[in-house]
Amino acid sequence: MKKALVLLGLVTLGGAASAQTLQANLGATFGGLGTGVHVGVSVLDLANLGGLALDGRVSGDFRPNSTSLNVDALLNFPTDVLNLYGGVGVSYNLSSSVLGFGLTGGLNFPVTENIGIYGEGVLRLNAPTSLRAGVTFTF
Repeated sequence: MKKALVLLGLVTLGGAASAQTLQANLGATFGGLGTGVHVGVSVLDLANLGGLALDGRVSGDFRPNSTSLNVDALLNFPTDVLNLYGGVGVSYNLSSSVLGFGLTGGLNFPVTENIGIYGEGVLRLNAPTSLRAGVTFTF
């Protein structure tokens, strides 16, 4: 069931991505499960909710003793200087077989038209909290 949920998220985002802008994330993850690498792909502007763009993201947190796959739905709150975002997500830890739910909030500061710097926090309901920081590249 848990693996099916992650696969469903990947297939859904993959199908939607054909007509949308993609954004790749590469950074570090820090928290109760240790330090590691965060890699993700976002599909931007999946829907418009009251003038706010809804993005979908599939990502992975790769740590020496723990690997998690994540699927997030994120609302964007753009400002003149940076983009704020927040939303809900599901995480599946491959190392412990735990399915988690959480809230993500962060900011993305555009450096160029295609490159940005991001920082975010993830509050998980049944797993340790994580902080992430890194770079984004928009295709």
